[in-house]
Amino acid sequence: MKLIKLSTLRKMLLLITGFSAALVLYSGSIAEPKWSLQSDLSSGIFIPYVARNVMKSVTETNVSHRRPEHSIILNKISDLISLNDTDTHAKSKNDIYYTQVKDLEIFIYSAITRNTTINSTWDNVVLTGWEHSRYTNIKFTCCLWYQKVGFMSVKGTRKHRWSKLDKANLLAKQFVCSNPGMKWNDILLGITVTSVTHTCSNDTHLYVVPIFAYHQSNSKLAICNKIAYGSVSPESILEWFEVQRLLGVDKVLTYANIDLNEKARQVLRYYEEMGIAEVLPFHIPMKDKYRRLVGQKSMQAWNDEQVPVFDCLERLNGYKYMGILDVDEFILPANDTTIPRLLARLFSKVPRAAGFRFNVHIFITSWGMTNASAEFIVTQYTNRTKPMKDRVKHIFMPSRIKPGGLYTHQFIADRSRNYIESICPSHMGAINHYRSCRSEWQKGERNLCNTFVRYPDKRMVNIMEPIKDHVLQLRNKLGITNPFGKVS
Repeated sequence: MKLIKLSTLRKMLLLITGFSAALVLYSGSIAEPKWSLQSDLSSGIFIPYVARNVMKSVTETNVSHRRPEHSIILNKISDLISLNDTDTHAKSKNDIYYTQVKDLEIFIYSAITRNTTINSTWDNVVLTGWEHSRYTNIKFTCCLWYQKVGFMSVKGTRKHRWSKLDKANLLAKQFVCSNPGMKWNDILLGITVTSVTHTCSNDTHLYVVPIFAYHQSNSKLAICNKIAYGSVSPESILEWFEVQRLLGVDKVLTYANIDLNEKARQVLRYYEEMGIAEVLPFHIPMKDKYRRLVGQKSMQAWNDEQVPVFDCLERLNGYKYMGILDVDEFILPANDTTIPRLLARLFSKVPRAAGFRFNVHIFITSWGMTNASAEFIVTQYTNRTKPMKDRVKHIFMPSRIKPGGLYTHQFIADRSRNYIESICPSHMGAINHYRSCRSEWQKGERNLCNTFVRYPDKRMVNIMEPIKDHVLQLRNKLGITNPFGKVS
């Protein structure tokens, strides 16, 4: 099959959407398909919405986050585009996964369509990416490309930014644009932004194809795993996924940097094929001018990391619960078998909560192994600190937080609707974090890590026991022959 690059899709959409609209009108109504894990594998291609007048028979709940991967249009396009264009395989160094705004240091990673109210349908688009700090106080214009009217521009609605602005050049930003084409049932083919001092370009290659927030039933829990990069251990990824499955996680969204090792990619591909994971390619802009690496401890690298966090919030907006965890972090309920059961109890106790912060048990690997013969990384260390407010994480309801109000270690409740941030009591649940002693704790004359009281904790040993044989079989299947050594 001949592969067609994503850039060619923009031209093809003009032809395809014409007859697709007629097909949709002929069908009369659209029914929401039943959920299937296998059907949730991402093709990376999402199709603009159909007109409002063909959606009259659909309930508002379904309209909010329709699943375009089941649309007539996508079925036609999927025959023409190889899924390898968006899979987790390593790309060449020339491949990029963002679109630069013409003549400006603004880079758009994604454009995701959503609703501002329950009674509106795809009336705004959130663009996520990077904006140079020199444009922070400059207003922006939204540039839209429609099927019927062609190109037009509207005033930008607002920007969302990460709160940490100092000492960085490219800042994580979200641009919110209205979608006036809904008023005359026009299909949005592409979108971008520019400064109010610039005019919108007519070059369709500079426009980003809008996609849709994922729709899920109320029982679904999604985790944003942020960026997978470098020599991350494939064994740690495997263990992490198996524990998340056991604890009731339905979806994991992660971003594969260009330097991710092949063994780790192989593990991620396995979970993509299973249906629990979706892996999106990630590439930071202007690495030569603003030199840094993904995962580096710097304000610029942390802004780079915030871009997937913003993107996760928009893509997973249709899930009931959402959280952010790294592969060395595990939320463990104390008395519940799954995280959703714990959340049900927590929200019943605090009905107005937008979400819950979890304190952290740090299993400091610098202390050394307490169970060196254990088969798994997470069972080799069984001594932890008391619950701490250190790099806390959270689980929240996306529908209850302030627009743009999500960061790696914080979420902001939508207080205009009387929602609040709350804390999970440590006796009900906490995070297991496996890491070495922080460098800042080792400064001065005394190493604070050596002064922490060490609490024996074998809950992870108990969790891994019933899935021990399964994980070992997966390790062999995926060719992880040196799980605790360096990645080859």
